[in-house]
Amino acid sequence: MKILLKEYNAKKIKTFEDVIDLHQRFEVIHPFQDGNGRVGRLFMFKECLANGFVPFIITDELKMFYCRGTSAVAANQRISARYLSYVTG
Repeated sequence: MKILLKEYNAKKIKTFEDVIDLHQRFEVIHPFQDGNGRVGRLFMFKECLANGFVPFIITDELKMFYCRGTSAVAANQRISARYLSYVTG
């Protein structure tokens, strides 16, 4: 977790892809027994606000796409345009 935050915070300018990458990498770490997804999405929402991106909320209707995207990225270990489309609807 420290390495992840150190790498992210070292970036002077953060792109939307950086925020999404941070979220996905955070989710893979699973530092919490319960609530990891909720904390990760709140973290992503905060970083969108902090970096001038329009924040978004993953509604129940979009959750299936979000979960599918998270799984696809975990399998490939990299961020992709497909994941970005799943996360942002």
